[in-house]
Amino acid sequence: MVTNLQNNQDVSIYKMDVDDVESVGRMQMQLWIETYVNKEFGVTEEWVRSRWENRLKPEIILERKRKLAEDQKSAGKESFVAKNKEGKVIGVIGYSRDENDRQELGMIYVEKSYHGKGVADILMDKIIEWADPQKDIYVGVVVYNNRAKAFYEKWGFREIEGSDKLFDGKLPEIMMARKGVK
Repeated sequence: MVTNLQNNQDVSIYKMDVDDVESVGRMQMQLWIETYVNKEFGVTEEWVRSRWENRLKPEIILERKRKLAEDQKSAGKESFVAKNKEGKVIGVIGYSRDENDRQELGMIYVEKSYHGKGVADILMDKIIEWADPQKDIYVGVVVYNNRAKAFYEKWGFREIEGSDKLFDGKLPEIMMARKGVK
């Protein structure tokens, strides 16, 4: 699916492929540095780099590719990537449904130069179209990521009171939910 963005840039949406795993990981590391480094909460660039550099080791990339191939056989998991006309990954979204039918967004990231251009909306629309509309969808959001919270609110997600926790032992996170149509 090719979509023309607000600034006349073409973006294509694809199911995430094993060949996308490393570029998605590198994009995520950069976005984590740009988004989550926060002195007040003790989240340093060194911590982010260490976390992602471990995830970008060749043996870990190979394992993540294997896991993605396995997940694609499952009816409960799906990931999509957005690519620019040069074929570079500029966005990603991941969704899962667990054994209890709980739906959750595991990630949505868009390269900073594409913020505000509709890429995240295209990705979210793809997941909303794919997910079970009768069931709630949950997402964890770092508490100081106000941009993400505003985006999710625009899509009907609301904060769940008392859902505070630490993601990866470091990032303060709250859960948000988008109610299903019952």
